Parts: sequence; structure tokens; C-alpha cells
Amino acid sequence: MKFLLDYTLLCFLVTCISSSPLERRADDDCDVTANENALLDGPTSDIEAGIGVEFESGSVMLEPVNCPAFDARTQMCVELKGKIIDHGQGVSDQGSGSTWELTGDTTFEACLSAEYILNGKVLKLGKDMVVTAAKEAAADFLSWKPSVNSPPTIKVEGSDCDWKITAPDDPDNAPNIKWSPQITAPLPLEAIQAIFQKANSKQSSNLLSKNSPNKGMAYVTKDFFQAKPGGISPDTVTNDVLGFFSLLLSYAKVAGRIKDFEITSPKQALNIMPRSDFSTLYQQVKSSLLSKDLYSIVGILACYTYDIDTQSVNIDAAYCSGDLSSPQSNQQFDKIIFYSSEPPNPNRNTLEFTIKDWLDSIVDDAVATDLLTTFDATYYDNSIGFLANAIENVIGTARAVPLFEFRYLPGIKTTEFSTTVDEVEKELVGYHTAFQKSPSIQKRGLSWYNAASWLKRRQNANTACNATINPEEPAQISNSAGLSSSIISESPLTTGTGESTTTQSSEASSGVVFSTLEPEISSKSPGNSNNVIATSTIIPGAETISPAVESLPQTTQQASLVTTSIQAVAGTTALTKSGSAAASKLLRRDTTAAPTTTNSTSPSATSTPICSLQNQDPDEGVYTQHCICGTVTAPLIFIPTANVTAATQSCDYTTMPTPKPTYAEPNTVPYPYTITKAQGEVVECQSLGTSTGPGFITSLCLGTTAIISTATPIITQKLAVQVGQDPVYVGTLSSTAVYTSVSSILESLCPSLTGSSTGACATPTGKIDTEYIDTTDWDPASLEIRVETSYYKTSAEREAMIQSAAASFAAGLKTAGNCQSVNYKHDCFIGFCSKRTNVDNVCSSTSFTGVQSFDGMQEGPSGYMDVEFALDVHASKFDCAGTLGTIDAAMEIITPLLGPLAPVGEIIDAILGVAEVACQIKEG
Repeated sequence: MKFLLDYTLLCFLVTCISSSPLERRADDDCDVTANENALLDGPTSDIEAGIGVEFESGSVMLEPVNCPAFDARTQMCVELKGKIIDHGQGVSDQGSGSTWELTGDTTFEACLSAEYILNGKVLKLGKDMVVTAAKEAAADFLSWKPSVNSPPTIKVEGSDCDWKITAPDDPDNAPNIKWSPQITAPLPLEAIQAIFQKANSKQSSNLLSKNSPNKGMAYVTKDFFQAKPGGISPDTVTNDVLGFFSLLLSYAKVAGRIKDFEITSPKQALNIMPRSDFSTLYQQVKSSLLSKDLYSIVGILACYTYDIDTQSVNIDAAYCSGDLSSPQSNQQFDKIIFYSSEPPNPNRNTLEFTIKDWLDSIVDDAVATDLLTTFDATYYDNSIGFLANAIENVIGTARAVPLFEFRYLPGIKTTEFSTTVDEVEKELVGYHTAFQKSPSIQKRGLSWYNAASWLKRRQNANTACNATINPEEPAQISNSAGLSSSIISESPLTTGTGESTTTQSSEASSGVVFSTLEPEISSKSPGNSNNVIATSTIIPGAETISPAVESLPQTTQQASLVTTSIQAVAGTTALTKSGSAAASKLLRRDTTAAPTTTNSTSPSATSTPICSLQNQDPDEGVYTQHCICGTVTAPLIFIPTANVTAATQSCDYTTMPTPKPTYAEPNTVPYPYTITKAQGEVVECQSLGTSTGPGFITSLCLGTTAIISTATPIITQKLAVQVGQDPVYVGTLSSTAVYTSVSSILESLCPSLTGSSTGACATPTGKIDTEYIDTTDWDPASLEIRVETSYYKTSAEREAMIQSAAASFAAGLKTAGNCQSVNYKHDCFIGFCSKRTNVDNVCSSTSFTGVQSFDGMQEGPSGYMDVEFALDVHASKFDCAGTLGTIDAAMEIITPLLGPLAPVGEIIDAILGVAEVACQIKEG
């Protein structure tokens, strides 16, 4: 059978490794003129969360014409990577760079290919800006309609040549040109862990590859800490720490593949690539780690592996033996090295280092960046960790988090630009909403942690940057219960450019809450149904403060102003010899930093007080906004809305306010919301959120909850179906016959349950007899059916998934685009020839159907069944999109069969009621 090459794999194959590092994006404050072609994926100048997007296409290719430098084409093409393409027919300010640009990318098949860049430096996450930019970029391409017949008058920045289009051939095919998107955005590490979890539990995500969502991932779960490495136990490890070690272990275990040339760059190992370096990631979890010896932790974590089929943790026999509670290393992990024996530039020296060398460099303050980041910059294209210590804030908060790029995403058409980025943006906003507070920071009472607290100078090879930081120290609070917490101080950040930025408060938030990782989530304002974070601009006056202000916890506070001036000069040390010893001396960190000065002052009634805005924080017992002025708790100042530029203006007191009396917190907290959970519990909630998955949206109780009744569980069974994109030839079999045969085979492969046991399908292959027909052949054939992986907890769940898998596969045979008429002519024998004409319904269907079952009793699927279909033939034709349109017909087959499942509850929209179907249309 001939399978079509996945577009994302095609992009992987044509990736060009340059002979010198190419900057992906530049710093606004510290740009280096030598890197003028830096791409526009961020970071933002004000550290507000941004989003950058790249749309790459190997289907739109350009070559120079009448070019005197044509003999130096290869080097010229590399140097033009990221330069603006001006086709002169755009519908917007093409090439302005304000929100998007059309640029050139390198490829093996042509000098340049087209790439649209949506500017992550100015496009803010959660404000629909990126959707607008995507629409404009798509409109530009649809107006251009490039083809081989386009006049050779295209200009490329930095080139004196004219340029011509060598692909595509048809200008009318512009809407259907395929593009490979890449997304760059800031995310907390616990969100990265949530994405790892989705990839390894067969849940869908707009930030993962559809074909290989867990590509290269070493998914670290709490069960990896059974031996308590570094003093961390399964009960104490937080989700951000899990996300950090999932990334570390993933890159560590693929190091050997680089040496063996299974991959040509570390960034090809995973779908997720850190754009901030690993030292910056380490700072996110440093307070939760009892030891700086990362290798002593990772070396033990390497003993474990997560089995996606059984959803369980096992010993990784490649590195260890023993049991889960006491694994024994075989020292193979110690021998893994990052190594490049044939660097793209032969003038560079070989760099070789072990996993321990790399992990030690992450925590070494004397080294500018970790060794893996240096390795990628030295031998590849300077992508991993290129942004060094770049950070951006979680939406609506002052929490600073690293930036990541998401790669190998499904290919899309030109007409799908805006819908794709809209879906991506909503998922990203959901993570920002769910993970507004750092588990590690909260664990140690450091809720003041923000961008100002650790913002460091941005380094370049020849330029130094200055930054003046004026954070307030956390004001410690003791409430009537004797518990202590910290108050966040939102003070302006003054950067080297002289611009001041202030992080504004956010009273309203919405989006997706991923409760499986148990995030702490801020309260949600009732009635706000937007899909983006709403920033508060209306600051209530003192006269509007409710009596609840009188009920703030009894507090004793101390405040001081810390003014820190940081001036650092960047330096570099050339790599002159091999080995980790030489490599560890690269790019020393801040060794020439000027001394810091610290001035502590206490506000007084006769001077302008230092006041900070305290937002609502129900988890810490803070239920209203107010101001903290030294030891005084004060109400918000009324400011007319027209004059508001920042939420912190409501605390701009010119004189010390009179202390207001405070009282003990009342015993009860109002619960304005009531929901009934799937398990039957009726609960009152302080605030609400939502949780989404394939085929369902449920409400979640956030903040403090109170169970007011427990009822008999109400089970609502739901199914989600995924349809693969590769075709398989079926022949002349009817959809009804195929449904019956597939159901029967799955019934035999998947044994019924007995007692209280769970079950899974057997691995042998079932077969259905059919015929393979084309214009010259008419041969007997077999359609092979194999269950790749499965799990079910009840007989009814098993039946539902079997019927859904069979019905989905049969639905493909009722799609017109999947079938064709074949005129077969038999070979002549002694002058006699036979001919059969108009052989109808020679059809193909999907080669994969995946069914997930959700019983409402747990997060994620309660059961799953992945079925593969194969036939050893030549070419097949499969219309994936058309099949989705006719899965509707499958309901006619499956609905009457669901009657016996009544005890399990209603199966909602058995096949049609899905939130997402993993179906990517492929071109022949």
C-alpha cells in the first residue's frame, strides 16, 4: 500500500542546517545590528504575554534570476533566511513588520521558500490580535496567487536579484496550499506538564502533533519519585517541578540519537522546544529543590519510563534494574554524551559533554548559558534556548514564565490560518488562566515572585544592557489563624530603554481549567463569558468599598523599599578545544557586574508613602482589593475611569492614610454558585471554571467548596472518535457488510469481561476477504484489522467502543470522495479478451480509528480502543473531510444497537458529538 508522506515530515526532511547560527528573534532593548534578520516571534518589550506564529510552506518556492551572485547561491540563500519578500501585490502593508511579514526560509529544493511570520513582539496573547494578523497574512497570499507564471519581478530584502516562482504551478490553488505552523508563547512549567500528560494519555491538543503527539517525550509523573531522589517524594513534588524534569529527561535520553544521526539537531527530538534556556527554566523551580545536584535526581528518574499503552510507570531496562521503589542503575545513563563528529562548519571544534556536564551547567551561575543551548548554537541553528533568560508574564499577573516553541503541528491550508491560531490561542489562554500562581513559589510563601524579582540583563556578544529594578520586598502577613502569607507588590519595571511598565490586575478570567493537575486558580467574576483575560480598568473609590473590607484578617506588616541597580558587561570566551571543561567556560555570566546597592527606607506620615495594590486572593484569605502602605491597610482611591492608565493608581497615596480597624475573618464564606458533580455530589462554590475534553465541557468548582449533599452517582457515558488521515483500500465491500465484519472481528479480539475485572483486546490480526481491482489487476485480497492498544472497564464500554470503531470505518465507504469507478480489462488469452466495465464502489476508508470513552467519573478517558486497518496494495484514495461529513450516516447503523447500553446511561451523540476529530486532509 502506498502511504502519503506527512507534510510535517516533509518539512523535517527539507530543514536546512545553516553554516552559521541564525537569530530567531532579537531583543528590543539590546538588538545586535549583525543580526538584522531576526524573526518576529518575541519577546514583547513590556514582558506582557505575547504569541508568535510561523507558517512555513515547501510548496511555494523561489529562485533568483539574472543574478550575478548565482554561483554563490547556497551561501546567499542561507544569508537571506528571514529576509522580507516583496511581491508587490499585497492587500496590507506587506512587509511592514507591525504584525506580520512574508519572509524567505531555506530549503533543499529551492533557494528560498515562503514563510509568513506573525510578530510575537507586538501580538499580545488573549486579545485576538493574532487572529487578525493571521487573516491579513492569508488574504495577502490569496491576493498574490503565486505560480510559475508570475512575473519574475519579486524582490527579496538584501538581494539585488529579481526572483521567480518555481512552485506552485496553478495560481488558483492558493487556497489549498499547505503550511506547517509553529507557535511561540510563554507558559508555566505546570502547563508544559499538562501538555506532556495530554500527549501521553491520548488526549488532543492544538499544541501537539496529531501523528506523534508524544514524540521523544520522557513523561515524568509523581510515580517517578518513589525512590525520593533529591529528597522529593510523590506526595511533595509539584506539577511545575514535574514539567521541568519531563523536559530535562526527554532531552537527556535523546542525546544518543544525535550521535547516531537518528536526528540531526536536538530540537528535532520533541514537539516542544524551550526558547528560554534551561538555566531560566531552573530558576522557576529552584525554590522547590533541596539540592542543586540535578544529576543525582535525573539519574534516578532515568530509571523509569511511562508506558502509554498501559498508562503505568515501569523500570527502563536500558538504564536500570530493580523495582520501582529501589531502582539500580547499570551506569549506561552515565555514558550518554552530546556529541557532533561532523559539525556543519568544519572550522568549528568538536564539542563533547556528558549529561552530568549539561545538568551541572544549568545551575552554575558562573556560566552564561547551559551547555545544550551552547551546543545547539555551535553546531546547529541556535534555536534551543536562544532567547536566554527571556520571560513574559502570565496573563493578568506578574508571574514571569519562560517561552516555548511548539513544532510538528498538523499542516493546514491557507484558508485555515485564522481558525488554527484562534484554537491555539484559546488553549494557551486556558493554561494561563489555570496556572496563574507558581506551585513552587507558593509552597515557600514567595507569592511576590515576578518578573521584577529576577529580571536580568539580556546578553549579546558585543553589547551591554542596563536595567534598573525597583521591586518591593514581600510584606509578610499573619492572620488570626496564625497562618502566614505574602502580599504581591506590583511596582513599575524600569528597563534600559527608560520605559516604565506596570503589571495590571485582572479581576476577571475565563478559559479552560485543567483540573487534572490541580492548579490553584484565581476567582472568576460572575457573568464574564469571554474567552480571554479581561484587564481591570475601573478602579472603585473608597466610598464603594463593601463592608467586607472591615473584615480583613488582622495583620502585622513590615515593608521596605529595595532599589537595585544592575549593570553588566557581556563577555565571550571562544571555544578553542574539545571537552566539557572547555565548553563550561563559554559565555561567562555577569563576572564583571557592578556592585549592587541596597537602600531600605520606612514610609512615614510626613513623606510620600510607598503603597502597593493587593488583589483578591481567596486562597490566602484575601477577599477584596485594598492597598498596603507600610503597616497600614487602606482602601482604594477613587479615580475617574477616563484618567486610569494602570490599576496601581488606586494606591497612589500622597500622604500616609489613617489606619483602619481590622477584624477577624468571619467563619463562613459566601458560596454564590451551586453545581452537581458527575459523581452525584451537590456542592456550593466560591467561583466556577470549566474543563473541556473531546466531546464534553463540564463545570468545575474553584476556590473554597462545600459539599451539601451526596446522591447516587449519575453516569453519563460519552464517546469521542478520531479518524486517521491515511487511506486503506477496501474494494467492493458495502458499508453494511464492512460494519458487520469489523464488529464481529473486534468482538473476537476483545474478550468480554467477567466479574469486576478490566479488559483489553488481543494483538492478533483479524482478516476480511475482499478484492483488489484496478485497470489491469483483479486479485483476491485481505483487509487486515489489528487493535493497536485498548482498555475498557465495563462490558457496556467495550460494546460501545467496538460499535463506534466499526461504524466510523464503515462511514468512509459511504463518502463519494472515497470511491471511484474502475474499468477492468482481463489479459487476453488465445485471442479471447474479457472486459468488465463500470465497477462501482471500489472504495477506500481510513487506516485508523481511535475511540475514547468518558464515563464522567474521572478526568480523561475511562477507556480507549485504537484500531488499524491495512491492505497490501498499490494506491488508494481517501477523502478524510468527506468522511467526517458522512459519519452522520453511521448513526443509522449504530443507534439501534445502543439500546442494551441503557444501564450505563445515555451515550451522547455517539460519533457526531465530538469536540475535535483528529483528521488532517492530505494531498496526493
